[in-house]
Amino acid sequence: MRKYLGKILIFGVPFFMVILFVTLVDPYNIINISHIISDQDKIKVLNRSSASEPRGNVIWKTIAFKRKPVKNLLIGDSQGKYFDTALIRNLTGEEYFNFNVPGGSYKTMFSLFWYATNYTELKNVYFQCGFMNYNGYRDYNLISYGLELLNNPISYFSNVKFLEDSYYNAKYALTKNEDIVRIYYLNMSPEELDSLAVYRITNMFKKYKYPESFYLGLKEITEYCKENDITFQFVITPNYIGLEKYLKDFGLTEARDKFKSDIKSLAPTIDMEYLDELSYDRSNYYDYFHCRREFVDQLVEKIWSENEIKY
Repeated sequence: MRKYLGKILIFGVPFFMVILFVTLVDPYNIINISHIISDQDKIKVLNRSSASEPRGNVIWKTIAFKRKPVKNLLIGDSQGKYFDTALIRNLTGEEYFNFNVPGGSYKTMFSLFWYATNYTELKNVYFQCGFMNYNGYRDYNLISYGLELLNNPISYFSNVKFLEDSYYNAKYALTKNEDIVRIYYLNMSPEELDSLAVYRITNMFKKYKYPESFYLGLKEITEYCKENDITFQFVITPNYIGLEKYLKDFGLTEARDKFKSDIKSLAPTIDMEYLDELSYDRSNYYDYFHCRREFVDQLVEKIWSENEIKY
């Protein structure tokens, strides 16, 4: 019997080591006991690549919101990822939670909204959205990453992705090597950024069908907000004006206008798609959808200052 117990213990050592390692690093604060790595560093690590960024943000934010719900909400995709909630608090005096997720589809945003209603009575919702995802072929939902982990916590120790996240957290904490967390497009040349822009535009618009279910999903949310006295507004963030050429080439100008008509019929909309001071200079953007970070605070001030620009 002792012989078998010994073998079991020896066989189990690697599993115990994995459990201990993930518990100590705790890349998503699921266990929330060990804090040897700061939240700031963990967020840098989950944003380290285009593969880890969508998954990591959904998991991090669903866990953080459940632990500390907030009544005021930002929901959207990567265009609003860097909206600074501390700056918004300074402008409004209220606490906001940024639920913007890179790669977030409309289905992802719908699920995040309804997820939030499970934990708080919402007061203000700013729904950042754009035409680039308003496409029936972009039919996926990233929230499954977060819900699967919340519903099956044991996967925190058994899923290779979380072990990988733990490894990179530990490596960055020990070495402070910025190459581990450097976002790839920040060092691209203008030519490389143009290639990235064309790739993303083509990927988004090469196939298009009107997303009736997305419109109905938005309608359901806006009606819920009206019934529950929740202030709801859409926000369209700026694009580079060069996008217009591609919309014309793909025959999607009318579809884009239909998108705007849809959302403006449902709720007040802050439409900043093309701003004179920002949209006409290519150097202000990474690709055609994402303005450089140094301009994001300006957008926040336009949206939440006392002199809000409404369209």
